[in-house]
Amino acid sequence: MAGQHEKIDLKKLRVEQPWLIEEEAKRILSRPKNEQIEIVDQIVKSFKLKSEETRWVIGLLIEYLLDYDPCLVPHQIILDMAADRSFSVRSSAAVCLFKLSGVAPSEVPLDVLSRLASVDEDWYVYSPALAALKVLSHKRPAAVGILVDMISSEDINKIEMGLLSLLDVVRNDPDAVKPETIQELEKHIGELKEVTPESVKKSLEEIISLIQAKPSKSTVIRYSPF
Repeated sequence: MAGQHEKIDLKKLRVEQPWLIEEEAKRILSRPKNEQIEIVDQIVKSFKLKSEETRWVIGLLIEYLLDYDPCLVPHQIILDMAADRSFSVRSSAAVCLFKLSGVAPSEVPLDVLSRLASVDEDWYVYSPALAALKVLSHKRPAAVGILVDMISSEDINKIEMGLLSLLDVVRNDPDAVKPETIQELEKHIGELKEVTPESVKKSLEEIISLIQAKPSKSTVIRYSPF
């Protein structure tokens, strides 16, 4: 029944003590299912009213809950975290989406993920977001499309970020990208007015080589959020 279980005091948890946050997540999960749902619901409803540090604590708590029971976490809290003004909270959102990409790929909102994977974001935000895109590129063609759009821009930083990510995808699965798509990207990069870094040229050359060679045994890359 509501109010009969002990409430969580989020103020006692600190981001510099993540092990205590994980222990709290385990305590939540040790309770009956109805209490788990009620506790998480209370946390979600109060999220926007909390201080920046407490919102970050909630973000880390949600990360741990996703590890144990993805179905317990409402999608709305991840969307709220992704739109938070604090990059630390947005980082937690990106990590959550990375975790979801492996267990529930169809549930990941690609528009939100694309926004978090921006070169204009903090490294702690765009790194796990890009990792999620790479995971999804093997399951949802639209994720490959996001990386291709990045490479199709006029911004060298976006191009390099997109190419390096796409290279990891192609190393794992050369069939993930259509040859004609790479031909279009090769033409686009060749027509850039800005001087193209050598790293961009080498990444594109390796992608083309892998797609053309179609190795019988692909490199197994285990994507990591950081």
